[in-house]
Amino acid sequence: MPVYTPGPNFICEFSGFKTKLADGIYNWDGSFVRRGFEDRRNPQDFVTGVPDKSSLPVARPETPDTFLSAPVTPGDL
Repeated sequence: MPVYTPGPNFICEFSGFKTKLADGIYNWDGSFVRRGFEDRRNPQDFVTGVPDKSSLPVARPETPDTFLSAPVTPGDL
């Protein structure tokens, strides 16, 4: 026969079990759960990206285009 424990109850958000309020804790995402159902945060949530260095070491302006007059012969190329 179960023993009566005074105090308010709550429903665990993960398991759906009715439990005493004193046995509940807040999870990292804000949900209130039983002590046996706490969920550790995934380590991938704390990974930060590495900034990409996208600048060129030596940058020069583009040279102007040179156009050939018609007709073009193999010697012009």
